[in-house]
Amino acid sequence: MAASNSADVVEHQAWLGHLFAEDRSGEDSTCDLILTSEGKEFHVHKNVVMLVSKFFKKMFTIEMKEKYEGVVEVKQIPHQRLSNIIEFIYSGRISITEENVTEILDDAEYTQMEALKSKCRKYFLNVVSADNCLKIQAYAQRYNLEEVQDKTNQVIKEHLEAIVKQEDFLQLDVDNLSAILKQRSKVHEEAVFTGILDWVNHNPLQREDLFVTFFCQLDLTSMTSVFLAKIHREV
Repeated sequence: MAASNSADVVEHQAWLGHLFAEDRSGEDSTCDLILTSEGKEFHVHKNVVMLVSKFFKKMFTIEMKEKYEGVVEVKQIPHQRLSNIIEFIYSGRISITEENVTEILDDAEYTQMEALKSKCRKYFLNVVSADNCLKIQAYAQRYNLEEVQDKTNQVIKEHLEAIVKQEDFLQLDVDNLSAILKQRSKVHEEAVFTGILDWVNHNPLQREDLFVTFFCQLDLTSMTSVFLAKIHREV
């Protein structure tokens, strides 16, 4: 019985959302707000956008001029992106790709829409891999996506031997490189040593003095004598 009731609730919520979406384009629409961007107009329900966006809730609950106007220009969001956001508000659907995910996150931050930000969080969790984890980790730090940061840390730890060979590894700043070294399992110290050398040589003027700092964090006992001899000859 409980499962049936739960299904009924979901069905009712979908029906209600469909009614609101249909109402936006109906002849007797109850929309009471127009959002504009780049000359394009979008008819919406003020209460709906207030419920999902702290940005709009604040706009219409404190003494701002927009509180008393029926038309609000959203200058910071291009019209196509605003259209996608409104579609998401009413249907829960939005296409997130590698190319547009940061734009969507920027819009989610600006409008303070946690549900939209959560969509991007789930996208990152689904696509993160050894090939893109450093890039996604940078996004996770920028947008404060803690669950995504935890996931990227796990992937980095498991695939560090391959990751130190990537171009993104060479672009790491000192703090991020230090964090990676602290959480490593010390299974692939030879690869990490080579990665550090490559990282330093990528920008020797700014990084050369840091080599000793990172070198001291390595476990030389886990490296073979053959590898150490090779490094000694090359350095």
